[in-house]
Amino acid sequence: MNVIDDLEQLKSESDPVVFCTECDEGICFRCRVADHYPMCAQDQALPVHERDPEDVVLHQMAQINQWKLCPSCRAVVERKDGCNFMMCLCGSGTPYLDLTATVKHQHGRPGCARQLFDVPDEPAPAVVNVPARVHEQIEYAIGALHGLQFFDADPAPRRVPEPWPRGRNGRRRMACGHGDVLHPEDQTRWLPAWLATSYRDFVCHYCWREFWSWGALANHLHMTSAHAVLMCCNHTFKNEEGYLNHLDSVHGGYADNW
Repeated sequence: MNVIDDLEQLKSESDPVVFCTECDEGICFRCRVADHYPMCAQDQALPVHERDPEDVVLHQMAQINQWKLCPSCRAVVERKDGCNFMMCLCGSGTPYLDLTATVKHQHGRPGCARQLFDVPDEPAPAVVNVPARVHEQIEYAIGALHGLQFFDADPAPRRVPEPWPRGRNGRRRMACGHGDVLHPEDQTRWLPAWLATSYRDFVCHYCWREFWSWGALANHLHMTSAHAVLMCCNHTFKNEEGYLNHLDSVHGGYADNW
């Protein structure tokens, strides 16, 4: 294995290897794949469909999507929008239509005969016969992606859902914790004085309706559809601000039960 830094010497080596400065992984400079020394020459001699499955998928996608190869470093290049001039990460700048690496084709040079924004209709995608094992790997990757959970950057829908989640019996769930709203004498946490008084007086602090017992009030808080009820850790909250402050300070900002 030859590990060298000079670009010209790399091009002349039979098994050139470079290392990523971020992850220290070896890369075959000739094949543009993970280091496969001493199999570089053998790998190049194989038909495309018999090489590494990941390389096969990239090759097929490049054909289907009409991607190009940088004439300098042979990396795959894709043009999405803008002018026809492409600047590769290797520093080589060329027109995308044919990727001819000549000095006169630099962006904005008078000698360039290419129209920077004259983009022809793309040809129909080529029909590619992908090997069965590659199909299986693609289907497996798609299935794995479907199994991932993606969360919105804004956690508000999970913090204050509308409507509030209920169990099979129709009773509101706690955002965190389990069970029902507890009477002040059964609470393990300290309750604000106004909330403890409301519970002891059997009064709903949302609609100010008075009930004949604690059980009736608790059932109302869990079952009513007349107004919103914010509940977590076996008690309710005066407003959304107090509920969210509780989630942030006690539960790291998220509800556990949905």
